[in-house]
Amino acid sequence: NLRLAKTMTIFVFGFTCHQNIFSVVTEIKRPTSQRISFVIFFSLFIACSVYIAVAWSGYHTFGKKVQGDILDNYNASPAVDVARLFVAALVAFSYPLQCHPSRNCFLSLLDQCFSSNSIESYPPALLPQQQDHSTSMVQQQDQNEELSSVVTKGGFRNRFAHSRQARRLTTLCFLFASLLIALSVESLTTVLAIVGATGSTMVSYVLPGGIYYRLAPPSLIRSCALALFCLGLFVMPTAVCLIFVDID
Repeated sequence: NLRLAKTMTIFVFGFTCHQNIFSVVTEIKRPTSQRISFVIFFSLFIACSVYIAVAWSGYHTFGKKVQGDILDNYNASPAVDVARLFVAALVAFSYPLQCHPSRNCFLSLLDQCFSSNSIESYPPALLPQQQDHSTSMVQQQDQNEELSSVVTKGGFRNRFAHSRQARRLTTLCFLFASLLIALSVESLTTVLAIVGATGSTMVSYVLPGGIYYRLAPPSLIRSCALALFCLGLFVMPTAVCLIFVDID
């Protein structure tokens, strides 16, 4: 069913939260594998329950006439206006959850592209010196730890990610681009479908499958990862084409 394939990208978008896992792990006390898995399962269970309740209610009320934005099915009324205000608040408060990891990834890519790994990029005071009789082992160890700390914390390799000006400029660019899209696109369904077909499919299917297949030893799960990777490569162009094709 082409219509099912066309709307599947919205389903993919609804369960794409992989980009937030790094921030979530840093906030968990004692982030063991079991605790992380519990948080992931419980979060997806809540989201799935809410999705099913809203989807069933909309289809039970309007049947095949239900629209991508269920509020468009209702006539103008104070209750619908209040619901739209809640939707606007939801978008406003969920935007940072998408912007924060996206900004971190973008700035990290800039750091990788423009960072200098040469020894000349480090200050002379932090360069490892040849150890002689006048330099104690404790001083040498402190010097090496200081050098490692500067490199790790972004003194050189992460100058974009740890720059307040770069973070602010990137955030403003993201906000401006989002505003242009919001002003130029009328259909919420089209926006969700395109995002689901491109970014969400990449994050949920292509990258996890490709990375696991590249790093894991041969096993059944590794073969499944390859299948997931290939499925993502198939879904992306197919879904994008179906979004702009009238199959009704």
